[in-house]
Amino acid sequence: MKKVRQFIASRLIAGMLVAAPIYLAALLLLKVMNSLTKFVRPLGKLVPEWFPAAQILSLLIVSIICFLIGLAVRTPTGRATW
Repeated sequence: MKKVRQFIASRLIAGMLVAAPIYLAALLLLKVMNSLTKFVRPLGKLVPEWFPAAQILSLLIVSIICFLIGLAVRTPTGRATW
């Protein structure tokens, strides 16, 4: 019975260690997108109302920032810093 408990506990903890960072990253992404929506709302008014331009623009900005960070980390200086 002890081995079964250890098996279940270790797999549960391993699953949490994988799922928690993904969940937290998604929450952080949504929070950043919501804060950027305030800034891109004037641009969003230039397109039809049925198109969610503010959300798409904020997602695009966050994606560009993540790309630039990834690009910076791949440089020799970024690797040394990492």
